[in-house]
Amino acid sequence: MSIRLLVMGASESNRRRPPSMGEQNNRLWAERLQNTYSVHGYWPAILMHYINARATGDELPTLEELQGFGKDMYMFDRSLIYRWSHADIWNIAMPANVAKAGLHYFEMHEQELVQYSPDVIILCLGSVDCLEHTPARTIQDFNEIKSNQYLDHSQSTTFDYCDTAEEFHEVLSKLSEKAAKINKNATIINIDILKAPNISPRIVEKINSFSSVIRDISRDHGQHFISLSDIFDRDDYDEKIWFMSDRHPTELMNKHIAMKVLDCIPFDRQYKKIDNFPVKTLDIKLKIGDKT
Repeated sequence: MSIRLLVMGASESNRRRPPSMGEQNNRLWAERLQNTYSVHGYWPAILMHYINARATGDELPTLEELQGFGKDMYMFDRSLIYRWSHADIWNIAMPANVAKAGLHYFEMHEQELVQYSPDVIILCLGSVDCLEHTPARTIQDFNEIKSNQYLDHSQSTTFDYCDTAEEFHEVLSKLSEKAAKINKNATIINIDILKAPNISPRIVEKINSFSSVIRDISRDHGQHFISLSDIFDRDDYDEKIWFMSDRHPTELMNKHIAMKVLDCIPFDRQYKKIDNFPVKTLDIKLKIGDKT
């Protein structure tokens, strides 16, 4: 059994920086991250190891057993598909990924996404829109797979955040429809927006309205909705345990997110194998406990 996953999300879905910042800049950033944090990879990386374990009937690995995975530029390149023993993942998440940028990527690479034919599509969007800033992204950050005759690589393109819940609803609806067309039999999962600590009441209100949009679209399109509110309602909740100083999830929170996603993936289905991947694959050869 091999399950193909496609992830579209913002920085909570990865540990990478945009290619336009330059290879040297990104390598230095990866080294600094490695020296600062115990990096297992964000929830997509943990999820992949969990899928392997579930597929073989083994116990889910602990975070300590996953130590050593996710170092350096692990799952950094969006133009690669990362292959585990029982699952492949194309993680096209990117820092500061506003919802409109995600929709743009789906439109630009629809042919390749259809060719990849993911069995599971995970959308993790909306958090950056709620931060209310408009990050500029160069064309190469979105057009890594193929050339596009309508785009000029010398120019930059900017994707504005969704200012209102109504605008976010329109964008996410289009994205959900396109996701369903990529593979009509795919399991589609929408992840709720994280509420980082020390945000203003106005931002909290906006996050709540956007979360309602994600929940409604999931219901209307027959998709899964993963609520993260129970993490913050735990009796032992402490923002120092669940969030890093830069407001990104800790490995503990990533573990809980990965387990929630794992519960939405059907393991009793027959998954069709394909060999004509649209982009290069990179095998994850390390086994649990192997630190070499």
